[in-house]
Amino acid sequence: MTPPFAAILRAAAWLFGDDTSARVFAPFAADWDHQQRHASTSWRRGLIAARWTLALVTTAACMSWRHASPGWRAARALGLFSAVGTAMLIAPFFRHLPFGPPHAVRLVGYLTPQAVALAVPFALLPAAILLGAAATPEGAGRLRRRLCAVVAGIVLVTTINLAWVVPEANQAFRETSRTAMGITTASLPRGVRELGIADLWHARVVPPGAARGELHAKAAIAVAWPMALALLGWRLGRHRQSAPGGALLFWWIVAAALVVVSEPARHTPYLRESPYLVVATGWCLAAPFVRRR
Repeated sequence: MTPPFAAILRAAAWLFGDDTSARVFAPFAADWDHQQRHASTSWRRGLIAARWTLALVTTAACMSWRHASPGWRAARALGLFSAVGTAMLIAPFFRHLPFGPPHAVRLVGYLTPQAVALAVPFALLPAAILLGAAATPEGAGRLRRRLCAVVAGIVLVTTINLAWVVPEANQAFRETSRTAMGITTASLPRGVRELGIADLWHARVVPPGAARGELHAKAAIAVAWPMALALLGWRLGRHRQSAPGGALLFWWIVAAALVVVSEPARHTPYLRESPYLVVATGWCLAAPFVRRR
């Protein structure tokens, strides 16, 4: 079988499990590969590829709800909770914007990178609970490695987002808001939330304490939060050995509530610069006490 179809089988095994992949997708890929190799003309190969691609998408959509593997269920939970969290973070700003639709749509677009950076780490918690609850003694290592790979990818993407995308989006949000209100003064100076990593590291524009606190917050959101929430979710899932939707929602709300409670720590001298790191440390310290039943 040629490499593209072998990749389809590997993806199907990851999403739906080895048994479903062998029973459903292996014959599917074999027939597709056979027709592609025996097509006489290029347009015929293109027609076959379009037809089988549509069939593949339809089959995967139908199978995803009834024969989904733990990895696919965790991916669905990650996407769902990320979308809900992003919408909940943006909605309060959208409701109170005093501008018309053109400016409002642009401003919501500028808010999205920061909302996604905050929502995705929390979505890891229910996803990790699902993986931990579905792990068997034989397959726990494989699911744990997949979870670590997902966490590493989220850490990388979130770091890039917070380091370069969010500062520019925040500055564009401020400038667009000022333009929409009819203010046409000189250029708007950047605040601590609109500075990149290099400016924060060298504290070129803002006081060193404010720059250090912002760096700590970015490090916590990009690195500590995904790792801590994934660890806590995995241990919770292994403890419960089941993951009903109510439990996922409960722990998702609890994790978010801990961050809200930590906000007064910004006014405490020793915690002013790193309340988010303290919360992440608390999640990590709580995980070892969650024992498997």
